[in-house]
Amino acid sequence: MLKHLKKYNSFFISIILLFGCLENNLENTQDFKVKDSQVVFFVEDSMLNDLLDSLLETTFSIPIAGLLQEEPLFSFIITNDPKEVTTALNKNINVLRVINIKSSNVKNPLTTENTDDFISTVYWKNDILKLKEELARLKLSIEEEEILQIRKSFSRNSQKDIQESVLENFQVNIVIPKKYNVVFNRKDFFWANYDPSDKEEIKNICIFSFTEKEADLPTQVLYKVDSVFNKHFIGEKDGTFVTIEKDFPVSISDNVYRGLWKLEGGFMGGVFVVKTYSFSSKTIVCLGFVFDPANSKRSHVKEFEAIL
Repeated sequence: MLKHLKKYNSFFISIILLFGCLENNLENTQDFKVKDSQVVFFVEDSMLNDLLDSLLETTFSIPIAGLLQEEPLFSFIITNDPKEVTTALNKNINVLRVINIKSSNVKNPLTTENTDDFISTVYWKNDILKLKEELARLKLSIEEEEILQIRKSFSRNSQKDIQESVLENFQVNIVIPKKYNVVFNRKDFFWANYDPSDKEEIKNICIFSFTEKEADLPTQVLYKVDSVFNKHFIGEKDGTFVTIEKDFPVSISDNVYRGLWKLEGGFMGGVFVVKTYSFSSKTIVCLGFVFDPANSKRSHVKEFEAIL
């Protein structure tokens, strides 16, 4: 069993300094890559570890909806050894938050205290349901934080002139990373492509709009996405074209859609992400999709969610 922490105040100060160094290194990285993001849980009471492990599996580590293979929203570690936290920070610049879970004797036991933007302390007193609620709230906060961090990272080296043109044509403020080549930049249709010669990875970003009808909006959005796939993304073999994979459910949450695409009559496929924006009766559709058979899809999904 790991030893309990005795002087955690000085330990957390060292974490803040360490994270500051890591963040500076991240800001200097021009070719930013989204990897698996981790949350570190520092727990005073080692007896809570097994219970917390099960709880985190159903909150922080739930599978991302809309993917073919199960990929967790976040990875996490639980420890009461400060050295393990420091090791995690040294190995992985994608540690998003350190959450310190402590026992409390106060009447209102469950409160969260933010030491800074990187460290949160949750006080609890044998109330697992309230702890679950608080962890769910923190999860949403960290999700938003990760998206903002990814967007900020890509924005540092993006195509500002193209983004201004897209904003003028579609009233949406998206980020076009430097690595993308613009294929079309019209008032009615935008298309940018990333297709490096040194690896088997292809990404596309498309933006278009349509006028809403009385039918439900998600049905219209998916129909329009499929129409763009069929028209603009044709395979080398006659009769092949990209389409939404109809045998797999599309995940829809607010204005974000995640699903699978395939090459009809071929063997390619992958993940797509859609974000929609409504202005009066017009809907703007921002679509990103990727072909990358050898790697996990979490990084691509989070990238599209951040830049679109």
